Formats: sequence, structure tokens, C-alpha cells
Amino acid sequence: MRMTVPTPLGDLAVRCHGTPGAPALLLLHANPGDGRDYDAVLPALADRLRTFVVDWPGYGDSTAPQPHLVTPEGLVEAAERVLDALADEHGVREIAVLGNSVGGYVACRLAEGRHSRTVTALVLVDPAGFTRHTALTRWFCREVMGRPERARRLVVPLARAYLGRLGTPSARATFARVRRLP
Repeated sequence: MRMTVPTPLGDLAVRCHGTPGAPALLLLHANPGDGRDYDAVLPALADRLRTFVVDWPGYGDSTAPQPHLVTPEGLVEAAERVLDALADEHGVREIAVLGNSVGGYVACRLAEGRHSRTVTALVLVDPAGFTRHTALTRWFCREVMGRPERARRLVVPLARAYLGRLGTPSARATFARVRRLP
């Protein structure tokens, strides 16, 4: 089953798996990537948990009418809207959150924000956003990743380095999707 959650950044696609009434788990992917990054482990998770898989704005089946407006803080607000929708449409009052990279950053922010009582557990995989602010990191964020024409050229090589040897079908599929990003 799939649901769509409207946010200021676009409509987020959320895939829903598992048994109603089971403990809930929200999966937040890295950038670049999409919710399919979890496909290799999803069957085992959905066997025991109600699992909700988000596609960030502009990735997978989610829209991003103005991609330049997508920021980590905006993703936090979008994820809060997902939690609100899960409560309204699926009765989810407690949920564990697994976040990879920027998804890990968002997971932490959810746990400390207005949904602190909803988030019961965190699993962080290479969480982003916790790098020391030095002259080098500020320069890299501003002058490299903050300029779309430069960032676009680096997405594929950085994803290749991040994913490692591409030794699994899941890693190869993720890298293939990254290579197709506009």
C-alpha cells in the first residue's frame, strides 16, 4: 500500500508494509537514493513490523516542484508531516525511526522535536549533519555542494565512494538509480 503526504517541499510517497497493529518503523533514506534503498531488508522488517518507507522530495515517487528549496531542516518538517499522517491514517502513536545519512539527521531531529513522545527508538546509519563546522566544511558546503552546477557533477562519484564495492544487488541498484538522477 502507498500513501501520499503533502508537504511544503512536494508530495512525499510513503510505502506501507507489514501487519496492522504491529510495532511501527519509519525508514528514512540517504541522499541521493530513495526508499528502494531498503528493499533488501524490507521483507525481514515487514515480517514483524509495520514498516513505512519514505521517498524524500524529488526522489523515487515523491515530487519536488522547487528542488532548490529542499534543505535538511525542510526534510525535518516534511518528516513531521509524515508522522502526523501516520497517526491520522494508520493510528500510529509510537514509532521507531531508522535513518541513513541525512535520514539519520532527520531521525535525531524528530526524536528531539514535537514528536519526541512518538519516536520510541532511533537507529542511525552514517548520520549526516554532525560534522564539525570548520573553514573546510563550510567552504565545501557553500562552494561545492551549495552550487547545483558543481554538486551535480559530484553526486555520482560521491555516491560511488559512499556505496563502496557495489558487492550486493541492493548497492548496485542504488548506484544505478543515482546515475539516472537529473
